[in-house]
Parts: sequence; structure tokens; C-alpha cells
Amino acid sequence: MTSYLLDLKVPARGTTCADETQPPSSTPKVAPPGTTLGELRNGVNERLDRLGALR
Repeated sequence: MTSYLLDLKVPARGTTCADETQPPSSTPKVAPPGTTLGELRNGVNERLDRLGALR
């Protein structure tokens, strides 16, 4: 998955993924009340920077 997201390399034909079911207690993450759009963008940009460092 990382290769595709970073380099747009598709997996070899016939490749399968393991079952990645979520535990029943997991809940979607929600931004705390009062979070601004700018704060959300900064969080996304930080994660993208970390992904770039993995290359």
C-alpha cells in the first residue's frame, strides 16, 4: 500500500491482503470541538511530511 501511495506502484497481479478487520471497540476519530480547519490542515501536512521521510 505504501508503494502505491508514494510511488503509484501497483502490486503484482494476484497479490492479496490479509484480513484487516477492526476490533469492535474501535471508533472513528473525531476532531475535538473547536478545532479549526487550519489546525486540521496542519495535522495532515505533518503526516504527509512523515510519509515523505519514509521514501
